[in-house]
Amino acid sequence: MLYDSLFHKLLRLPQDLKVYPGHGAGSLCGRQISLAPFSTIGQEAETNWALQLTDRARFVEAMVANLPERPPYFSGAVAINLRGAAFVSDLPAMPHLRLSEFNALKQQGATILDVRPGALFGNRHAVGSLNIGIANPWFAVWSGFFVNPDLPIALVGEYETDAQHARIELARIGFDQVAGFVTADDLDETEAISQTKAHDFLASLETPQRPVIVDVRSASEWSQDHLEDSINIPLPQLLRR
Repeated sequence: MLYDSLFHKLLRLPQDLKVYPGHGAGSLCGRQISLAPFSTIGQEAETNWALQLTDRARFVEAMVANLPERPPYFSGAVAINLRGAAFVSDLPAMPHLRLSEFNALKQQGATILDVRPGALFGNRHAVGSLNIGIANPWFAVWSGFFVNPDLPIALVGEYETDAQHARIELARIGFDQVAGFVTADDLDETEAISQTKAHDFLASLETPQRPVIVDVRSASEWSQDHLEDSINIPLPQLLRR
């Protein structure tokens, strides 16, 4: 059906007809979505890799190969879209949590979502926290994989503006249960750990207590190059394993 729609209908339209995307770059609803705000039928016919596959069998084979994992939140998003989502502008103010409130949320099983860059997270982060940087264009997608929509969320940001940005992005995928935020400075007063350095990790591979190595890259990335005896579990599948 997709092949027929593209090659027998859409590509026969005027070549200068503008095409506006239904989804933005980074969305799992499409493969290799461009950052461009619009395109044309002619431009897509000339440059879109999928439209160069004019043979039906090759086209279908390419479309069903290496499909991305489906985030668990997609099912809930369908229900939200049917009933209508709340306006972002109607969200209540997000409180700056006191340390006692932050620790209480941790004890209750809340998701501690640290939205700082990975390097800053590696230097020092709250025990048990999850790092998805707000600057990552796939922030909402990865959050949809790993954040439980039924549990409260406490955000950790380098600055309050980062936490506010993350709160809006989460609300856009139906995650509006953000209980509050803390900033990086607040971590100085709570239990925190740091990241293992690369040379310490390499040294541990030579010891009798060699750690189990879990490589969370995609299967195609792992097949190109990986550490000896590593186990490949792509990141989106990790919680199910």
